Amino acid sequence: MRLLNKKNKRRGCLVSALAIITTVVLTTTLTLFNLTSNNVYADGELAPADSLLLKVIKERIKECISRDILTKADVSSNDNISKSKIFNDKFTDSNRSGIYDILYKYGAGNTANGPKLSCNQLFGFDSSINGGGSFKTYESLGGNAKPPVDNRAATPEMKNKFLEALGYVPENGSQQNKFYCGRLVYYVAADANSQGGGEKRTPSICINVDESGNVVPSSGDKISLNDLAPSSGGDSDIITLDYTGGGTIATRDSIAFQVMIKTPGILQGCTTYSETILTGSPLDSFINRPASQVFDDLINKAASKGNSFPGNTRSHGNQVVPGQTGRPVNMPCDGSTVAEAFKSNSVTFRKAEEDSARTSEGGNAEDGRRQNYKYTGTTSDYDKLINYYVPNYTFEASNSAITDLEKAYYWYYLLKDVFEGISVDLSLETPCSDTASAAGQNYLKYHNVHISNPAQAVDKFCTLDSNTLNHKSDQAIVPGFDNGLVPSVSSTNALRDMNVNDVLTALNGLELGPLCEQDGNFPLCKADPATCAKDPDNAGCKEIANNATDSGEDEKAGEQAECMNKAGAFGWLICPMMFGLRDTAEGFFQKSVTPYLVVHTSIVKDLADTKGEGSKLYQAWSFFRNVANIMFVIAMLFVIFSQITGFGIDNYGIKKILPKLIITAIIVNFSYVICGILVDISNLAGDALRGIFEGIANGTTGSSERGHITDSVTQILGSLVNAIAPVAVGSAAAGGIAYTVITGITASASGSFLAFIFPILSFAGAAALAGLFAMLMLGLRQSLIIIMIAISPIAFVLYAIPNTNALFKRWFSLVKTLLVLYPVFCFMVGGGSLVSKIIINSDTNFYMQFIGGLLSIMPYFAVPSMTKNAMKGFDGVVAGLGTLQQKANNAGTSINKKITNSDAMKDSMQNAQIGKMQRYVDKYKGTDVSKLQPWQKRRLSNAVGFLNKDGRKNAAIGAAMKEYEYNADPRNAANINRSAMRSLNDAIQNDMMGEFKSDNMSVDDALRALNHAQEYEYDKGTAEDNRANDNRVGALTSYLASTKEGQKAFDKYVKGKYVDGAGHVLQPGKSSDRAMAVIQQTMQDKHSDLRDKYHTTFEHLDTKRATQDIESMTGPTQDANRLSSGMPETRRKVARELDFDDYSKMGKQDFEQFYNTNKGSNGAPDTYSAGYAAGTPEYNHLNELANSRIKQLKSDPSLISTLSDQEKRFISAYSTGNVDVNTISSVLYMKDASGTVTGTIEQS
Repeated sequence: MRLLNKKNKRRGCLVSALAIITTVVLTTTLTLFNLTSNNVYADGELAPADSLLLKVIKERIKECISRDILTKADVSSNDNISKSKIFNDKFTDSNRSGIYDILYKYGAGNTANGPKLSCNQLFGFDSSINGGGSFKTYESLGGNAKPPVDNRAATPEMKNKFLEALGYVPENGSQQNKFYCGRLVYYVAADANSQGGGEKRTPSICINVDESGNVVPSSGDKISLNDLAPSSGGDSDIITLDYTGGGTIATRDSIAFQVMIKTPGILQGCTTYSETILTGSPLDSFINRPASQVFDDLINKAASKGNSFPGNTRSHGNQVVPGQTGRPVNMPCDGSTVAEAFKSNSVTFRKAEEDSARTSEGGNAEDGRRQNYKYTGTTSDYDKLINYYVPNYTFEASNSAITDLEKAYYWYYLLKDVFEGISVDLSLETPCSDTASAAGQNYLKYHNVHISNPAQAVDKFCTLDSNTLNHKSDQAIVPGFDNGLVPSVSSTNALRDMNVNDVLTALNGLELGPLCEQDGNFPLCKADPATCAKDPDNAGCKEIANNATDSGEDEKAGEQAECMNKAGAFGWLICPMMFGLRDTAEGFFQKSVTPYLVVHTSIVKDLADTKGEGSKLYQAWSFFRNVANIMFVIAMLFVIFSQITGFGIDNYGIKKILPKLIITAIIVNFSYVICGILVDISNLAGDALRGIFEGIANGTTGSSERGHITDSVTQILGSLVNAIAPVAVGSAAAGGIAYTVITGITASASGSFLAFIFPILSFAGAAALAGLFAMLMLGLRQSLIIIMIAISPIAFVLYAIPNTNALFKRWFSLVKTLLVLYPVFCFMVGGGSLVSKIIINSDTNFYMQFIGGLLSIMPYFAVPSMTKNAMKGFDGVVAGLGTLQQKANNAGTSINKKITNSDAMKDSMQNAQIGKMQRYVDKYKGTDVSKLQPWQKRRLSNAVGFLNKDGRKNAAIGAAMKEYEYNADPRNAANINRSAMRSLNDAIQNDMMGEFKSDNMSVDDALRALNHAQEYEYDKGTAEDNRANDNRVGALTSYLASTKEGQKAFDKYVKGKYVDGAGHVLQPGKSSDRAMAVIQQTMQDKHSDLRDKYHTTFEHLDTKRATQDIESMTGPTQDANRLSSGMPETRRKVARELDFDDYSKMGKQDFEQFYNTNKGSNGAPDTYSAGYAAGTPEYNHLNELANSRIKQLKSDPSLISTLSDQEKRFISAYSTGNVDVNTISSVLYMKDASGTVTGTIEQS
């Protein structure tokens, strides 16, 4: 237990230490990235600036509409609405629709230099502004940037909302508000593997009804899309309801409800699609009948399919697999059955029922329904119109009018930032008074503590400097406005131009007491300049302009107060940190760097001690002096020897060297003093140079320059704040974020927190290591100076001895560079400071001031390179130190990589990210996402995407486990084998097709080969031979379907009408049920995209569908069993049941089958007649299709050019009156000057 307590104590100490480090780091981070002065508002609530701007826009839009800019024409939300359909030509003509003032650069997305907008711009059609800037308020607030016109992506809900806001009303009034919503109930049989058996319900779908509950169209005599509400709800997305059909009245087929399924793929990677398994009767057949019968009809049709329906149905899809060339290809794949998807033995439909809850709510689709609208002169709902543009803000009776708080923020913004008129005269004995009369004519009212009674909050009146207040009165502040005027809102909520005195009067006219209780963040509610002058750190002083003073405070306190005045909302955080960093840097260089740049005081002290009692340096020098004296004596003896004997040095040499020796003998014994003088010269020269430059700087800038420089620096800081603000993480208060992080720390001393703190500690370690080696380099310089002084006697002797002068020069060069370092450094620091001050005071350009700031600190960064250059004579030592530093850095980098790449750290970082994203998603769970701010939507989208990715990874693992369980289950062996065999067969067929292509097999040869393959006798072959023939039939079928020529030939072949290149009719020969089933399955699974074009052929092949597993079919080959047998019956069925949608997609050859070609004689043109006799069901249905096509062509004659000759002949043969479509375009169009069609005249 004691051991556990010790561990807990150590863990607690670690958490506390890391918490302190994190707090410091976060403080710095927030300083850099969270510098906005915006207040924090609840989700879905707009800031006063944004809500005021929207209310002003609302009033301006009201004026636009009053100029009669609407066409007032009927319009449907089912159409792609054009701009000209809603707005007339006045709308884009600003001379007729007007130009309207809005607020000046105030509110989200409003950066217009000239705040005069046209109706076109107010409605969001044009965001660019003449004169610069833009108007993007709607999209900046997360709303709709433009109206739902000329926009195919606009939903019916958007169109309905916009049209109703403009005063349009639904064509049929309350009749459209009645729905009947129904659904199907199915039963999932529960067994050992079932996941939640029992009754389940499909999503409900709704249809328009009258008061008696009978189906009725909202307009016309047929059910249209306007009468339906989409499906919603449901217990599972495996079985759903939908509707098919639609279109315009002239072209659409009848709409019907349908049951759809979507089951998961059996094999991994199989993507399945929703498929229709049941289609109900046309909805038109239920008109004036109870709506419940629509759903009962679906149940009856389902019952006719047997007890295993829909449990035995399955989805189909595609699976991406590697191809023969290595490239991925799409292969068909099967989904599980519905029963398998529910992990049940059976799924059956039981009954239909009403979704009474949804019926009572009008189908939950009132806003999303496609409706026809008329303009009846109803007054526009301007609040609803603004709500369309900004959905996350709702105008209610309580906030629809402009509030005092909104006006207060705008007036203060104008006074402070636009007019720049707030300047309280702090030189007065009483800058702020308790009464307005005592404050003089120009004053600004604050709400603060009473001067004599701090417990009482009262209004305080601070005297403003008149010159500052009115200094922009004669200037053009806003482009397009008279001097001294800006667009504003008056006290009575009127939109008018105001000057600085109007704004000040309006601001002072507010009751600050109630206003401050409503929003304590309003700047005039926090503090007043007089209070801030005494205590710049007082809460609220960051919002007060010109609150710093130098009187009664030391210089640094005045600078900090000035910084807090101009740095913005987070000046209280930025300025102490900024000046703290400055003082820390100054202290570091003064106490750590400078003492090692200047010759150290210990050396100077030793040089002053010439008695050797306490100076180790002097004692060392004395030793080398004695050695030098011995060398001197030896040199003198050698000179005397040479003089006497004539051996060695000649007379000229003796005369030349003797004076050097005598002078050197004197210098050697005074070398200690000489070195001391050189050291003093180095230190004094450096200090003098720095003092000279600082004196020049002070003389140039004057006594007030420090304050001016600080003012420039803080202005730069303010610019940086404004630049960083838009990308700040949010408007959260620093304390709140710090609390959140500390809470996370205390919750876990490892995991996510370690993943966060380790890179910071790693960076700090690297910085400390670099600092350590920098200090070692400076320390090495001091050591070299000591060595140079100690050996100076030897160096001077070498000066006098022949052939050793080079060694003296090297010593002197080293001493010179070591001692000159400090004066050069001082020259650079002093010069940089002087140039910096000159630039900052003479140029207001941000870039130049930034350069000036860099010049003042750049010399400090040159210290390492300067030190290395000063020790060039000791390259080996310097290189060794550099190598040691490099190895230490490499070791640190290696350790860092090993830790950051370790599984524990990766898991920690992953857990941290997941936890962070999960908390963010949980924060907004259940929130209306449309009401979030854009940055919140962005962060939420990123968080959800990250969690979805992690969830998909987990799901993939789960799916892999399920696949393993499925594959390992013996009961699934047959399905797995079947799927594997199908994939193998597909691969074999692809190889065969490749061989056909390589041999350039012709269409004729492919059809003859297909005929031959169909003659194969399955009842006599082995299973492998039978499968080989299946693959050959499938490969030949796919080969033909892969080219246009092959498709046409195959179509004619199936219909028994193909003529080969030699002019012979090639018809299908004898075949077996299995061969025909293979052809049908191949076309269905691999070439279903051709179904629309070759509708009849596909319908005919459907009659050849296998009734059992294909491999189990071994019936005989028969002459009567041909592929084309039964084609006339198929053609008649198509003629009776073909809908308009399929008709519009038919190919040329399908049209040819319905008419007869009568060859003209004697050069006369061919004629064409209907293939079915008039009055037959086939003829009547084809006649209806042809007439519908003619109506469509009359409404849009441009479609005539798209018709094939075959379709034209079909229309002529079957339309009433045998219409020649080439005459349909005989229509004259009347257009106005703008090109708009105003009427038509049809020629008879």
